[in-house]
Amino acid sequence: MCVLASLTIEKIPIILNVIDRLDHTQQLNSELIPQFADDQVIDDVARILSDSRKTEIEYGDMGYFLLREERNLAAHRKYGENYGKGAALLGLACYKPGLIMPSSLTSAYAQIQDTMTKRTIRNLLMLRIPLIQRLLFRGLAGKFNGYSELNFFSASTKIRRGQCPRRILPELSKLDATNLKSRVENIYW
Repeated sequence: MCVLASLTIEKIPIILNVIDRLDHTQQLNSELIPQFADDQVIDDVARILSDSRKTEIEYGDMGYFLLREERNLAAHRKYGENYGKGAALLGLACYKPGLIMPSSLTSAYAQIQDTMTKRTIRNLLMLRIPLIQRLLFRGLAGKFNGYSELNFFSASTKIRRGQCPRRILPELSKLDATNLKSRVENIYW
C-alpha cells in the first residue's frame, strides 16, 4: 500500500475531529450532493484528463470518452457532468459551467497503478464531500436518517440523490478505522 494512504488512514481520527469542528448549520445546496454510481468511473475521469493533456474538456465530450458508445448529446453531457463534478468533489478535477478541468491531484492520482492503493486514496478523498462530512458529524451523536440532510429535495429526488451517499458510506467503512465505522453504522436510510 502507498505510504500516503497508510499514513492518512492513521490520521482519520484527526480528520474526523476537523469535520466535527466545521459549521454544519447551513443547508447544503444541490451542487454538493454527488451523483455518481461507480467509483471506478471517477478513476476514468482522472485518467482521461491526465492522458488528454487538454486544459478543459466539455461535459458532453467527457461523457462520450467515459461511455464510448453512441448516445444522444444530452445523455453524454449529463454523464460527463455527473462524473466530472463527482471527481471535483474529491479534488481529482475542477469544473466550471460546461467544462471539466484537471486539478493539482489529477495526474498524480491517475498514475497510481495499484488498485487497492487507488481505492484507499479515493475513499479517503470522499471525506472531502460536504454531504459525507455532514453525515459523519451527525453519526457521532447516534442514529441519524441520512435523508434528513436532503429535505430540500422533493421526495422522489431525495431518494434518487441519496443513492450515491448511501453507496459511499459503506466504502468508507473499508478504511478500517473504528471511530469512522461506528459513525457510518449510525446513518440509516
